[in-house]
Amino acid sequence: MYWVAASTPAGDGEEMVSKWLSACVKLEELLTATRLKTSVRKLSPIHQTSDVEAFHSTINHFAPKIIGFSFHGMNCRLLLAALHFNENSGRPQAMTEDGLARYNILFPKYKSGGYITREKKINQSFRYINTLMKSVGKIVEGTNMRQSPKVPMQAPRPLCAEYIHPLKTDAILEMQSRFRKPEM
Repeated sequence: MYWVAASTPAGDGEEMVSKWLSACVKLEELLTATRLKTSVRKLSPIHQTSDVEAFHSTINHFAPKIIGFSFHGMNCRLLLAALHFNENSGRPQAMTEDGLARYNILFPKYKSGGYITREKKINQSFRYINTLMKSVGKIVEGTNMRQSPKVPMQAPRPLCAEYIHPLKTDAILEMQSRFRKPEM
């Protein structure tokens, strides 16, 4: 709308209407494009991805990708991440003593000095840890400490176990034969 008025300095109303209608044609082409209609058909009326992204962020906190964990270590960390997320995902907005909603002001890089406001949530809860520690205590009390602890599940075979491993000497000879220059 601003472009229509700014690009018509004489103020000719008929010219502005024709510019407006031409812009509407372009907009209609964009909004009725096959690709956009295909995407609209796939929209979920109930579920959005923000919760999934928040859960993945929680997993990255408990099991950072930069560190390699054993199968059992990773399994325990994923279970802890799920417990933490389930307890804290629906936290309400924090309120002041006067009953006013609290907000944070953030300065993300993509705003180049600009800011955004976000609801401030109440502090995270870690109540699940007490329940978990009580469960671990019951398990430890019921076992003989001289016995080795039982592993709850067997670790799967490594993915590379599916492949045939050649002898190292054969692999080296094969590599050298590929790079050997034919004698002339």
